[in-house]
Amino acid sequence: MSYPIFTEEMKKDYTILVPTMLPTHFKLIINVMKNYGYKMELLENEGKNVIDSGLKYVHNDTCYPALVVIGQIIEAFKSGEYDPKETAVVLTQTG
Repeated sequence: MSYPIFTEEMKKDYTILVPTMLPTHFKLIINVMKNYGYKMELLENEGKNVIDSGLKYVHNDTCYPALVVIGQIIEAFKSGEYDPKETAVVLTQTG
């Protein structure tokens, strides 16, 4: 299976969503990347909706941190604030 590759040209039009895993570290990384022209946003949504979305769309054997991260991403897209055609997601190994 092939996945789309984020290219240098895409950085001017795309927003890159970064799930909250290590907020202090990720804020630092985001600020560095902004200096290189990337538009990145740290997802800080939390609560029952995030957990419920993770539970609804993720297999029940998935680790809890991954469930929360996926729930954050799903809820961000459901909010309508991000255009899926111009949004990328950073996914790190969560556990």
